[in-house]
Amino acid sequence: MKIKERLGYSPLLIMDAGYSEQMYSVNRTLLPVATDENYIIRRMFNTQIANKILEKAHELGFAILNVVPETYDVSLETRVNRANANFLTYSKKYSGVVSNRLGIYLAVHYDPKACDWDDYDDLIHITYEGKNTNSRHLAYLVHHALIDDQYKGTIKFTKTYLLKQTTMCAIHIDASFMDIKDELYWMFQEDFIDDIANRIVTGCLRYYGIKDMDDLIKESSHHMNEIESLQERIQALEKLVEDLKNKK
Repeated sequence: MKIKERLGYSPLLIMDAGYSEQMYSVNRTLLPVATDENYIIRRMFNTQIANKILEKAHELGFAILNVVPETYDVSLETRVNRANANFLTYSKKYSGVVSNRLGIYLAVHYDPKACDWDDYDDLIHITYEGKNTNSRHLAYLVHHALIDDQYKGTIKFTKTYLLKQTTMCAIHIDASFMDIKDELYWMFQEDFIDDIANRIVTGCLRYYGIKDMDDLIKESSHHMNEIESLQERIQALEKLVEDLKNKK
């Protein structure tokens, strides 16, 4: 089952992977290009995590929009304007659905400039727009899906341009907390990226009242079993009719 069958419409998931070209080294030197394994490429990680989230959301039936398809830096204002313009167009398709349920905006940015390489700040940071109760609700649901004994994190409200100017429910996630040098390699691991993406998508599903991805899969399986059972009954009736015809 797709999410559209559950809700009656396809929610729009807008992804903003933010930063592109710049990168930071472990000694906090900002460089445009590097290939050494000690360097974390923002474009690489941000794009991978964003694409993984979009892929999973699409499979579940979300309508998806990537506001940063380019491989070069795109201004924050441009990204927000793209989101708002597309959301306005999309809302006309589902005029009967309230805007705070029609779409969500995820800004998933790993920003090494915020790192002090202090070897103790291993947190995932999630922020929401303070006056927007829907933004707060989404933030707490994603936070709950992300944070456990393995991953620790913070959640707080903010007044940033991104969250104030978006016209849909929006949150910002610092999806990597790799301020600890010994754990930098996690960012290059497919399992880490997949796990974080699963958790973020699960939080988004809960915003729409769906427990997790398996909830949709199980329901889909249940409906398939019902269909198969109905088909078996139809075949049995057809055989019965055919047998009666032959007896005559």
